[in-house]
Amino acid sequence: MTSICNYSHPELQISEGLERHGAGVLFPYNPEFYELASGLYGPGSILAWHFLVASVVFHWFYGPRDDQGHTRPGMSTDLLAVVAYSVFAATDLLVQAINMAGTEHRALAIFCLRHPTSTLEGFGEFGHTPLRLAEIPPDVVGLGQHVVELTGPLAVSYVFVDVCFLLAISVFSSGGANMVPWRPTAAARTYILVGYAYVALALVIFHLGLGSLGISIILFIYEAAQPFLLAFTLGTGIVFGGSTLVLSIVCIAGLIRRDRGMVLEYAQHVGWCVLASLLPGTTAVLVVTTRASLIPDLGVTIVERDQLAALLAGLVALVYTVYTVLRDRSPAEAATGPGTGMEEMQALAVGEEDGVGLEARGSVQWQVQERRPRTTYDDRIASHGTRSITF
Repeated sequence: MTSICNYSHPELQISEGLERHGAGVLFPYNPEFYELASGLYGPGSILAWHFLVASVVFHWFYGPRDDQGHTRPGMSTDLLAVVAYSVFAATDLLVQAINMAGTEHRALAIFCLRHPTSTLEGFGEFGHTPLRLAEIPPDVVGLGQHVVELTGPLAVSYVFVDVCFLLAISVFSSGGANMVPWRPTAAARTYILVGYAYVALALVIFHLGLGSLGISIILFIYEAAQPFLLAFTLGTGIVFGGSTLVLSIVCIAGLIRRDRGMVLEYAQHVGWCVLASLLPGTTAVLVVTTRASLIPDLGVTIVERDQLAALLAGLVALVYTVYTVLRDRSPAEAATGPGTGMEEMQALAVGEEDGVGLEARGSVQWQVQERRPRTTYDDRIASHGTRSITF
């Protein structure tokens, strides 16, 4: 049954007489492996869910702040959707795992189809003889169908657990709380933690039921590290890449102006950015070689109507959240920003209530600022009397 791992490398097999279909990376010549896969975990649905996660995080970062400068996010529709979708995926994962209970080599098959570029030598026999993709045994096809169906909820569950793990650190750790601006309400905090506990428990049950502790631990490490690796690569790549581009433009401007000092200064910054880019560049190579992705291979394309509809819904939700946050922040910043004269207007209102108008207030200020007559030394002696000094 470990031959399912060999079939997940179609470039090494014999595809004579078969036509390559449009979707699917692991089984491009055998669409029957994707017959049980659900579009609920297709690329459009997964990206829409990621957009909702980004919407929640953006609102928590840049929402309205209190007097201490903290945001107080509560229950919202996007937060409800993010947690509910993850809980459903975890439940679906448990159901699929129960259906596969007792299947031989299921742990190895799941690892092979989730991470096809990694080979677990010692956990199974891997043949190197090319196989005919037109003659795949029915039991291998059945196992592959169930594993492909399972990879969808597995990917969603691990991304949710990783995100909630970071949120839990930011809420309950004093050091983490000082690094983030949000202080969620009790209802939002409880809702997230309950969903986090449920999904984490479902993953624990799933791993314990795989039948191979060694492969289960390795699968856990790969799945848990993959979202962090992709986020780090993307984030640092954008930061260092954007910084290098901006500083390079400044250097070009310095060359046009023939400003030697400016060119040397920013060229040094460009060099540091390029040097720092080696780290995300290394992780990017790792991502490409391992084919790491947050979107499972289910043989579903993003151009399908249901996937486009889900993607559009998630994108609209994210754009609307950004719009409402910026709209709500603008009046507050305008009211408290410099040059608004709010304090002066409040003082004027108080003065008018006391019967002191603008003209009276101006006359009082003028009287205070009038220059008093300068007194001489003799005048001060005359007013205070003469003092005798004895030695």
